Amino acid sequence: MIPALIWKELRGLKAFVWLIVGVESIGLIFTLATEMPDAKPLNLGEQALNSSSSVLIFFALLLGASLLLREATDGTLHFLDGLPISRSRIFLAKIIAGILVLSLVPLLEIVPELLWGLLSRTSVDAPFPWPFVTRLLLLYLFATVCLLCVISAMALLGRWFALVSGLTVVAILALQMRGVHWVDYLKPTALLPKQSGSQILLPYRHMAVQGGMALAALALAWWRFQSLGARSRDTADRASPFLRFVLLLTRIAVPVVWIVAIVLAVRSSGFDPEESSAPGGESAFVSQKTESYEFLFRDGQRNDVTPLLKYADWVHGRVAEFFGMLTRKDRIVADLDSPIPSHTLGVTNWTKIRVRVFPKQTEPDFRRVLGHETAHVLMQEIGGQPFVHDGNSTRFFNEGLATAVETKYFDNPEQVASLHRFGAAAISRGAVPFHLLCDDDALGKTRDQTIAYPLGLAFCEALISVCGEHAPTRILEEFKRGRFQGSFQGESLWREILQRCGYSLDSVISAYDAELSRWQTEEAEYLKRLPMISSTSTSNGDRVVVHPKYTGAAPGRLVCCVEYPGGIAPDTKWYYAGPDGSISIPRAKFTGVTFRYMMGWSINGEYWPVFGTWTEAAL
Repeated sequence: MIPALIWKELRGLKAFVWLIVGVESIGLIFTLATEMPDAKPLNLGEQALNSSSSVLIFFALLLGASLLLREATDGTLHFLDGLPISRSRIFLAKIIAGILVLSLVPLLEIVPELLWGLLSRTSVDAPFPWPFVTRLLLLYLFATVCLLCVISAMALLGRWFALVSGLTVVAILALQMRGVHWVDYLKPTALLPKQSGSQILLPYRHMAVQGGMALAALALAWWRFQSLGARSRDTADRASPFLRFVLLLTRIAVPVVWIVAIVLAVRSSGFDPEESSAPGGESAFVSQKTESYEFLFRDGQRNDVTPLLKYADWVHGRVAEFFGMLTRKDRIVADLDSPIPSHTLGVTNWTKIRVRVFPKQTEPDFRRVLGHETAHVLMQEIGGQPFVHDGNSTRFFNEGLATAVETKYFDNPEQVASLHRFGAAAISRGAVPFHLLCDDDALGKTRDQTIAYPLGLAFCEALISVCGEHAPTRILEEFKRGRFQGSFQGESLWREILQRCGYSLDSVISAYDAELSRWQTEEAEYLKRLPMISSTSTSNGDRVVVHPKYTGAAPGRLVCCVEYPGGIAPDTKWYYAGPDGSISIPRAKFTGVTFRYMMGWSINGEYWPVFGTWTEAAL
């Protein structure tokens, strides 16, 4: 009998199914029309997941509002009471049917992202994160169940539902904006796994709180459903002038409350209409081809983009010359508008690159970024899938060699000197031996991974000085010829590769160490102005306060890089010191009992802040 009831309820919810499928299809069509799906890396970051959770909440409100009340409003509940079926079974069938329908939302939100990530596999350094994705989907389904239970119980308030649900949303958002950290336990968007190093953290406390709320709401909804359909209360409502007046005020208040909720949601998300809008106020893409590139940009960018493209083929020629590539068959597609991660200047995927063009960007800066990203494309073409797959062992070489191309052809002397200063400062905060440099995961556990750029540059310059200018290309070709996945990792992989090329890794490492020593000698005066920083941390309510200590004059601004458990990889955010020299950090996003941070100096005119080592402290 239960399966038949569930099927009856599913037939009654066909309109919701088509609504969900229709809305999600519009988003899918928009992505296919405006993006390059095979160059769209897997995006399961916090912003994308919060957006998907907002879609889930929207559909849960629509569905839950009528799920249990539909029989009463349609007048069929008394007919069902005449059948040999208990109301408990009817209630159970409705909840199960609602969960099945609402589960379409997480499936249709996540599955396309997985598909784009799989299509873009050639540019993914790490193995596909199936364990994280599986946990994400299960938690999404758990959030679906919790949301539907709570909203269905609230919907039994009848004409008060819209007001009460709106006030609940306003209260949660207001508390969140005031920095009340415990409000995260009430938010469905907090039911997401976090990646911290190699560990996948599950929000067990949030699951317990929201699971308990869902069970309590389910029990309350079941109890109220048993008495649903009684007319005495409705008759009393109609007979009371006071209640009619209150209901009138409620109808007026509902849109006001929900407008406030939408405004608070936009403000709390940090949405910037100007930043998110199309540069030219429209969505049309145009294409401009050169001999080596096909540039995609919006029509409103034409005045900014056109002057930058006249030297594009020259840039490609210099990069191809570096790698000894005389001809290439395919143009490189360069998307000059698509948003890119804030921590990188470009995202490369075989013959497709993303390089954001900003208003009034100078031609030298554009050439530098285009040359760097073009170098990545050519490296991946020469090295093939084995080079891409071994990203943990090859990232330093990938970034270092692209930086070597950049410094040889496109950087001015001051920019090269700034890179050397950054590398020397990084080494002054602690040695980075080669076995650590070629293990990116291990490097990220102790140091700022950005140092792979200058230190990778030092290694590539040492390689060329010892083995000749054709050595980088020969190494990439050897990657393509040999299948090293699983057989060698880190230093053993590089020793095997260089040995097959007839080179000595020990000689290159000696030259690498000598190059770093030379940088430190040249920048000795600069390093003297960088005092070492120690620190302690204390908890102060909903804030964590870091107290840095150093000796001597400050060469720049104190900056603290904080690691937050994130989606595929941990997220980081910088916080600067206040007037009293301390650094105040909101603790709402932390899910464990400890947090990681590193202190550094942000110096005007330099590439990146100079950070020390990671510190783990109690919350």
